[in-house]
Amino acid sequence: MEIVFPDDSSPQKLEVWDNLVPVFRKDGVCHIFITEALEAVSNYDKACYVLQYELTSADQVIVHLNTPGGIIDAAQRIVYALEQTAAYVTAELTGTVASSGTIIAMAADELRVAAGTSFMIHNYSGGSVGKGQHTALY
Repeated sequence: MEIVFPDDSSPQKLEVWDNLVPVFRKDGVCHIFITEALEAVSNYDKACYVLQYELTSADQVIVHLNTPGGIIDAAQRIVYALEQTAAYVTAELTGTVASSGTIIAMAADELRVAAGTSFMIHNYSGGSVGKGQHTALY
């Protein structure tokens, strides 16, 4: 992928690591890195597309998680893609995996947890609906 900036005549090539959520394949394994707070659902479009439409039952996925959590809508979108993928999914947890990150981790087929990982589970809160225990789901 190339991006040309208006004030620069030479294009800069973006690397996979320049993406907010890097997705790449190496040695037959698809790696997805979620290492920031979850924000706009659209940030995860590429990862979800790969999970849902490009992988087969012969593939393996490692979702690398180190996140304080974030927007529940983004986590739900990723979980849906993990549920729809034909690939075997391993969540590899390091550092802090909290809140929405926990929800994503629980959708994997297997968990690998590094020593010293901090893991937080709680009822959700946020948006215009308030705390989870105060909302009705229809």
